[in-house]
Amino acid sequence: RSWFTDEVSAEDAYEFDTEVDIRKVLQDDNRYSTGEGIVFDKNTSNIFVAPTYNKFTPINGNDAYKRVIGGSDTSASANNAAFVKMGARNLLKMHGYMDRTEELMCANALQTGTVVTLHGDSIDFKMKSTHKIAYDAANDMGIATVDPAKVFPKLARLLYQDGNIASGAPIEVLLGTDVLYDLQTNPFVKERLDIKSFTMGELAPKMADAKGRVPQGYLMYEGYTFYLYTYSEEYIHPTTGVSTMLMNPKGMIMKPVNADLKMFYAGISVSTGPAKYEL
Repeated sequence: RSWFTDEVSAEDAYEFDTEVDIRKVLQDDNRYSTGEGIVFDKNTSNIFVAPTYNKFTPINGNDAYKRVIGGSDTSASANNAAFVKMGARNLLKMHGYMDRTEELMCANALQTGTVVTLHGDSIDFKMKSTHKIAYDAANDMGIATVDPAKVFPKLARLLYQDGNIASGAPIEVLLGTDVLYDLQTNPFVKERLDIKSFTMGELAPKMADAKGRVPQGYLMYEGYTFYLYTYSEEYIHPTTGVSTMLMNPKGMIMKPVNADLKMFYAGISVSTGPAKYEL
């Protein structure tokens, strides 16, 4: 979620543009020609209606009775204070649920290209199939013959070739727990990082930063600098109760540090009832 900056709209839908052809160069023209019109046919505009979250926290009737009515052995002010404290605690829990819901949306958008809400709606961001690379025999760094010095630059070039990305920007890489283990035990990495005269990288876990991710070091290949992180948070499904990791253990997310990712908040009108939130 920390990779996404907030943007608020007064409308109940949000719109964004994408462009994927900015790395082209121009063909020169005959000096006395009428010129050539350039069509930006790979720019697309997308509009989505935001999912609505109409949640509130009811006060348990039995708790209300015990706190306010049945508590004759304590003062009314003490009962009221305890009642308010209970409601405030529930609201804080609700905010925690909301934060984790946003986290799940970001995880889905980055790993699958589609946000599927638990109510059944979906927001498809049209991620290219070529941008979802299989962790197979060509890329599985748990295989002793697969060299990360070939895997990382290959994926980085895909970002630069297809994306709206400035050349030379450092790249952040979020590793699933299994991929991190594969990288740490990869024979090419262990041999390469054992060189004493110069440093091509460092796999050294650090303290978790303020954004919750845990830095794992960096690697430098073919002019690219890859900053490595891992993230092991989980969420619990509200109906099944199943706990699932937000980051696929066998997954890897790669993005440039200057990527402009947004979390949109849309506005709706509410006549009566509790407050509503849209993400």
